Amino acid sequence: MWVVDNAAGTRHEYKGKAHRSIYADNSVKCWRRWQAAREADTQFVCIMDDDLTFTRADVIERCEAYLLDHPQVDVIGAFGVTMAPRRTYWQSQHHRAFKQDRQVTIIKGRFMFMRTASVPDPERDGYQDTCDDICISAHTGVKVLPAFLRGALINLVEGAEALHASPAQQEKRNRAAAYYAKSTQG
Repeated sequence: MWVVDNAAGTRHEYKGKAHRSIYADNSVKCWRRWQAAREADTQFVCIMDDDLTFTRADVIERCEAYLLDHPQVDVIGAFGVTMAPRRTYWQSQHHRAFKQDRQVTIIKGRFMFMRTASVPDPERDGYQDTCDDICISAHTGVKVLPAFLRGALINLVEGAEALHASPAQQEKRNRAAAYYAKSTQG
């Protein structure tokens, strides 16, 4: 397992054994984790924020089994967005894993499990704002919130470094979703 820590000293800092730990300053936000994911020599990679934890011990195994059983799916996650035409990111439909599988436009970066071969180069189009999950989602194929992930993750208390509540971050997500909607159409 590799751990990419871009917020060392936070409340939920990784304390277990890692095959490799990568420490990066927070200036590039979450982008370093995608550079590390591209270097993985495994069939699958899992990206997970430090403010989540599993409620069951079999989550990773079930994610792997799902992608093996659904070769058309590139990325699965527990949280996602279905972008609506002429709507911003925040005006579009936000989802959690539900009673049935749901295909979405964006898998939120809080928890993403994907085929390593599907991890795009995060630097290929030069958009280097904090919305890495929107970029990754734009450059991958089918994205699904599988039903088995319903209730599989719980939120921990977030630290002061949490971005989603910031009005500036909310506007950045709107801009990123609009940018990638244009850049991936044709």
